Amino acid sequence: MAHNSLPTQCSHCNGTALYTTKIGANGGYGPFLLPKLGQLFSYAKFDAVLCADCGHYQLFADSETRERVTDTSIWKRLGRA
Repeated sequence: MAHNSLPTQCSHCNGTALYTTKIGANGGYGPFLLPKLGQLFSYAKFDAVLCADCGHYQLFADSETRERVTDTSIWKRLGRA
């Protein structure tokens, strides 16, 4: 994967026409998608990646959000006893 752990090739069709933008995980009219990972007056963010070849769409928590995941009690690490 490239800078910031974003893919350079589509995991669905192996295409390389990938585009990205940063979006908020604040809910609005839907759920809070990354609860307790934002800061006061600042919501957690996603890097959205869209494959222009097949339309496959993925969301990745941005680097600042990933750094905060170990500091909250509601997110549990998988595979640990």
